[in-house]
Amino acid sequence: MLLLFGALVSSSPIKDPLLPVYEKWMSDFDRVYQTDTEKQQRFEVFKANHQFIQSMKTRSDLTYTVDLNEFADLTNDEFIAKHAGFKSSNAPKKAIHPESANLTTTPTCVDWRTSGCVTPVKDQGSCGADWAIAVAEAIEALCKIKTGTCVSLSEQELIDCVSSCYGCNGGYVDYAFNGFK
Repeated sequence: MLLLFGALVSSSPIKDPLLPVYEKWMSDFDRVYQTDTEKQQRFEVFKANHQFIQSMKTRSDLTYTVDLNEFADLTNDEFIAKHAGFKSSNAPKKAIHPESANLTTTPTCVDWRTSGCVTPVKDQGSCGADWAIAVAEAIEALCKIKTGTCVSLSEQELIDCVSSCYGCNGGYVDYAFNGFK
């Protein structure tokens, strides 16, 4: 009888203490997996990412914060493949030369979060539109500096209308800036 009880105990699955965190994360980000095998594989990736995040939170030298987000079940390679969309072509790059720049009066530090004009973080999804987001946000900041007014520009307009870029397949920042001239 004791031998049978020992076999039953050793074959029962051990509950991972991180499983409730994973289940809550799945609920928060509407994650549903096709199979139990896929769910288990994603849980292993989640655990590795969670461990990395926890180790980063113990550091006092960071100037940024880290936490679980909708990408917590992706490896670095998977994230890059899905969300770092620009595939550079051999197109020539044009340099931008500002007509005037007064660099003698620049402050030593600027925290845009306290300026009253930081628009919400954009999520490009699987569209390689980081070039459009960067340009729109840079121009938003320039408008705030120049006029004192905070505006939120449309990255989608750049994606759709800057013909010298490649929409969701990437683009060059300098070409997009030239689209505003």
